[in-house]
Amino acid sequence: MQTIREWGATIKNWINDDFIFTCMVLLLVAVAAFGLGRWSVLESTSQVAERPVLVPTPVEAPAAVAVTQGSVAGQNAVIIGQFVASVNGTKFHALSCPGAKQISEQNKIYFKTQDEARAAGYTPAANCPGL
Repeated sequence: MQTIREWGATIKNWINDDFIFTCMVLLLVAVAAFGLGRWSVLESTSQVAERPVLVPTPVEAPAAVAVTQGSVAGQNAVIIGQFVASVNGTKFHALSCPGAKQISEQNKIYFKTQDEARAAGYTPAANCPGL
């Protein structure tokens, strides 16, 4: 069995041998770098798993009927119609027409029939087929 002094002398001989010392230092640095890199990846993936990704899904009303809510004397009123016009415009559109989608919600007026829209002073839009 070796004594502590003999162990110390053996370690000093290894340190004094440049090749073995350099290999030991390089091995230690490589293991430390790998460990730190692995630890950082594990930490970043655990943070991503904690935050769920919420993707909003657009909900559209059916092409035949649109439903919107407004406030009439403090009560909710539901307005249903197949045709829409702008408060500031002179043309009315079917709900499936591209022009109807460009009207902002606050400016929309809904009509159940084409006759109601014409009676209110609106004319059919030229880019809506079937009007």
